[in-house]
Amino acid sequence: MKRIFLITVLLAVLLTSLMSCIEIPLIFDKVNGEDTESMTDTASNIEADTADGQESEKDEQETVKTPDPEPAPEPDPSPYAPSTEGLRFELNADKKSYTLKSIGNCQSKDIFVGSYNGLTVTAIAEDALRGTNIKSLQLSDGVETVGEGAFYYCTSLESAELGNGVKKIGASAFGNCNLLQNITIPDSVTEVGYDAFAYCYAAKSITIGSGLKKAGQKAFQYASALERVVYNATAMSDLTSGTKLFCHSGIESEGIHVTVGANVTNIPAYLFDGYDSYNYRYGAINLLSVTFEEGSVCTDIGKSAFVGCTNLKNISVPNGVTNIGENAFSSCSSLTSFVMPDSIKTIGGNAFNRCEALMSVEMKKGIETIGDSAFWGCIRLSSISIPDTVVYIGRYCFSDCINLKSAHFEDPEGWWRKADMYPYEVYTFDSTALSNLQQAARCLTLEYDGAIWQH
Repeated sequence: MKRIFLITVLLAVLLTSLMSCIEIPLIFDKVNGEDTESMTDTASNIEADTADGQESEKDEQETVKTPDPEPAPEPDPSPYAPSTEGLRFELNADKKSYTLKSIGNCQSKDIFVGSYNGLTVTAIAEDALRGTNIKSLQLSDGVETVGEGAFYYCTSLESAELGNGVKKIGASAFGNCNLLQNITIPDSVTEVGYDAFAYCYAAKSITIGSGLKKAGQKAFQYASALERVVYNATAMSDLTSGTKLFCHSGIESEGIHVTVGANVTNIPAYLFDGYDSYNYRYGAINLLSVTFEEGSVCTDIGKSAFVGCTNLKNISVPNGVTNIGENAFSSCSSLTSFVMPDSIKTIGGNAFNRCEALMSVEMKKGIETIGDSAFWGCIRLSSISIPDTVVYIGRYCFSDCINLKSAHFEDPEGWWRKADMYPYEVYTFDSTALSNLQQAARCLTLEYDGAIWQH
């Protein structure tokens, strides 16, 4: 029995030892199993966090992306009344204004151009209402341009009121508007194209606003009934001999009376050029008189400004004018007298050439230069007085003044001349000869008329 007990105890110990040896790897496996699961869980967590980060970043990118552009603000509604119903318009590129394109299905003969669909009409297209039978026209201040031929040959048009926003009037815009009676160019207009108002036979008055700077050829030609021109342009460019702005105007009226505004600083070259280059004759404008408004600031009368105005009888040049340009009054064959203001310094060459009716010229102290042929061919001029301020008298200044019998030199001493053929030969005048009125006149008109006189 004792032996059996011992064997049992020994087996228990062995079994216990054996179980201990087996338990160690199990524990290790358990520990390893727990570590593996932990690492797996950690990796899973990292992957999840990365995915969450990417999704978060994507969400942020979607959130931060450039917002859609804001819609353009609606254009301000036009302050002008709606245009006449039925006219056809086209939306301009700016999407804020319209252009009048044609008469459309408009039945009215009285046309107003203001707004369309709540937007301002800013332009009249070329040939827009060409040849239509409209009778009256009114443009709002919103209209800025009138295209070429826009109202050409509207032979029933009697009145046209242009708004104060118009800047440019295209070529032939109102050409052949036979019944148009009064033409007013607003102060806002800077340019008028060629033939813009040509052949407006019935026009009795033309008013040119202060802003006009450029005028095309024959812009107002054949205004046959023209009686009055009011000229207010303060920055007009000089014209050329081919411009013929008012050619053949006033030829069926009693004549044209011109008023020059007080703020006009100069009369541009060739403004009232009366030479008909097609028929090679003067008198293409029936201009009777020129008056400068009180307070005039004019300082210059340009080259050929009134050349060939054969019916011009009266002009009063204001004090302040310092220069009378070349040919300014040449061939004004009805001009009988001319009074120079105290301010005149220069009389240009041919300024009064062939003024055949000119009987008296009053020169004031201050004049310094009298150009070549300035009074050539003034056959009715009988006397002249040369102020002591004159230092230069040009060649042929008084040639062909066949009735000039008296020439008074305020200072007859110190005059000398250069011969036309021998410019380097200088001769001194005998003051005694120039003190004699008749002899002085003979020197000016015959004996030494081809010489340059200097004082």
